[in-house]
Amino acid sequence: MIRKSLSILFLILSVLTLYAEKTNYLYSFNSDLNEGISQLSVMTIYQDSRGYLWFATKNGLNRFNGKEYKIYHREDGNEQSLSNNSVTSITEDQEGYLWVGTNNGLNRIDLNTNEIKRYNLETNGLVANSISTVYTDRSGCLWVGTWEGLNRYNREGDHFEYIPIEDDTERAMIVTLLEDSSGRFWIGTRNKGLLLCDHQMNLISQFTSESKNMPLNNNNITSIYEDDKKQIWVGCKNSGLNKINLRDNEVTSYTNLNSGLSNNSVRCIIEWQGKLLIGTFDGIFDLDKATERIVKVAGYDDINKSLSHYSVYCFCVDRDNTLWVGT
Repeated sequence: MIRKSLSILFLILSVLTLYAEKTNYLYSFNSDLNEGISQLSVMTIYQDSRGYLWFATKNGLNRFNGKEYKIYHREDGNEQSLSNNSVTSITEDQEGYLWVGTNNGLNRIDLNTNEIKRYNLETNGLVANSISTVYTDRSGCLWVGTWEGLNRYNREGDHFEYIPIEDDTERAMIVTLLEDSSGRFWIGTRNKGLLLCDHQMNLISQFTSESKNMPLNNNNITSIYEDDKKQIWVGCKNSGLNKINLRDNEVTSYTNLNSGLSNNSVRCIIEWQGKLLIGTFDGIFDLDKATERIVKVAGYDDINKSLSHYSVYCFCVDRDNTLWVGT
């Protein structure tokens, strides 16, 4: 389990820890934490129910206990290993299984025994082996997004079912999923913009760059986040940030042309210490929701307080309210 004293002291090269004191940020970085990690491109960070931190990289999965790493790799001829080393997403279900998506198949890790079971297109009903996101909703249902559409896990049958969202003439390339506070699902796609569905995955609305009333900056969605005011924030690839206010039927756009963003490639969004943090291809920005002022708070070239790399991929707030940033 992660110890509190360790979780705020140690960082890997691809992870930054930030602390807020009033409006100031303090940066903590310890390069020793790169020792033993399988690869330095951290795509996803997840903390499980036991307190372990999991780092998804392009060359393996890493479990961190506060002192050292346990690395999960694909091993040729070993069906009890990961199906692929390029890890894309992580979630834990209500039974304590860790689900790990990769570029070639899905993996279920029993956290009690460390046994791994593989799921794929050929044997378990997945619509594709390219897993982009795995998500557990509040009811305990497991959803899997792929480049060929959406799957839902059938726990009794231990297999996956394809869930069509609209016509199948061109299947949605799923990037990210979010269940909001009202129980609706927001589905970010690479080719069809943002889809809003009810809990049965019936389409309610579709937001695209071509929408007449509430257009987005771009149809390639990278991230979705709901803040404490129930506003939906949407990151677009190379096109900035959008705020969706369903109450007033408004979409507000933030780009490098009309805000403090210096880069329009928004990768991740999170709320922390009362600020909305935005991870981009050029560091971290925070947005004051009262004033909507955006300022850069962490970059690659900041003297003595820089990120390990300018390209930010993911955020994770752990149980001690420490923010971890994957680059």
